[in-house]
Amino acid sequence: MNRIRTGNADSNGPMLKINHSLGFKPFMARVEWQLEIEAALRRLEQKLSVAG
Repeated sequence: MNRIRTGNADSNGPMLKINHSLGFKPFMARVEWQLEIEAALRRLEQKLSVAG
């Protein structure tokens, strides 16, 4: 086995500490966004009414 990949939230300090102590190094980062469906639909309707 050449590589092992693990992942967790930046806010999970205890797990980050374990990964670091095992020798894991940051490889990539990503950002995830969340939005309630109802809020997304409202925004879409607003955008469509302005455009239309």
